[in-house]
Parts: sequence; C-alpha cells; structure tokens
Amino acid sequence: MEMTLTQVLEVLKLCNYVPGTVDGFDGPETQDAVRRA
Repeated sequence: MEMTLTQVLEVLKLCNYVPGTVDGFDGPETQDAVRRA
C-alpha cells in the first residue's frame, strides 16, 4: 500500500521511533515500520 510522508511519520510516532537524520527515513527501522503498518 502506498503511504504518504505524513502517514509514514504517524507510523514512526506510533513506533516511538524518531529518525535522527534524513537518512533515517530510508533506514531499516522506517522500512520495518512501513511493512508492519
């Protein structure tokens, strides 16, 4: 399912994960969060 940046950020908040750098958006934590959503 396609997700917007806003939706991804909401998922990250729910996962209590805040990327420290822009690279974090493409990092494994983000990808795992998107897959679990």
